Amino acid sequence: MGAAVYALANGLGKARAGRDGAARDPRTWRIGLLSSGEISVAQKIAEDRGRSTRAGQAVRVLDIPADAGKGYGAFDHAGGFGHAGELADAIKAEACRSYGTAGPQFVRRITAEGVERVVVAAKTGMAQFVAKVAAKDGGDQVVRAAKKFALIAVAGELATVLGVTPWANGEARHAAEWAFSRWLEQRGGVGSHEARQAVEQVRLVVEQHGESRFEDIGGSVHPVRDRLGWRKGEGAAREWWVPVQTWKSEICAGLDPTFVARTLDAKGMLRRQDTKNLPAVVNVRDQRIRAYVLTAKILDGDQR
Repeated sequence: MGAAVYALANGLGKARAGRDGAARDPRTWRIGLLSSGEISVAQKIAEDRGRSTRAGQAVRVLDIPADAGKGYGAFDHAGGFGHAGELADAIKAEACRSYGTAGPQFVRRITAEGVERVVVAAKTGMAQFVAKVAAKDGGDQVVRAAKKFALIAVAGELATVLGVTPWANGEARHAAEWAFSRWLEQRGGVGSHEARQAVEQVRLVVEQHGESRFEDIGGSVHPVRDRLGWRKGEGAAREWWVPVQTWKSEICAGLDPTFVARTLDAKGMLRRQDTKNLPAVVNVRDQRIRAYVLTAKILDGDQR
């Protein structure tokens, strides 16, 4: 699934040789991809031996919760039918009966209006959309996703202006804004995918093994199997000490350990003893050990 996401979104096939051995031009395409499914792209990728989703995959195929929250599934209302299922069936039937009209007409009217003029207006509209929906502290990934919604919004508004659709002015834009807000909510905020993934992975380890695989610094009655480190304090003063090598091989498996540490440090989830080093030197039974010191903030829900 991960490879398919890159291939479909990048629009470039593999380089292959012809029968005579000469290189053939790779196949190319430029498409808008829309898919429906019961699970997210990240969940689908994880089915392959627990692989993690990369930031590039997350912004190439956007996961948008489809429920409009009005009791009709993906629809705002039942459209005069008894329930949403009947509306869906009616849309399918009409789509099989009437198709291939709006698209070509849209292109003809853009051509008649003047392609260059339309391009200028579209770029302006997209820039305004992105500026409105992408928060000032939104990173490159959020802006990149916002541009996809902006293209849909502008195309919909243009179709209305050119008389191709019967929608009211602003309807397509409002729909795109709503969809973007749903994507952003599902994503977990405006922070980078890598930063969110780093926090989630370390937090999961602490939530699952914070007591069982971290030995109490004062000593434990029962031996700790597969020890990840030590724990100290209670409540807001609780800390988990992770030796440097364990941090790299266990806690940050599949991630850049230095990036993870810097991310947690920026969020107050890592205690440093100085501004130069990310690990601190801790005393474990009169032995000085370099370890990453996680604070109780690692369990906080908000990581934006």
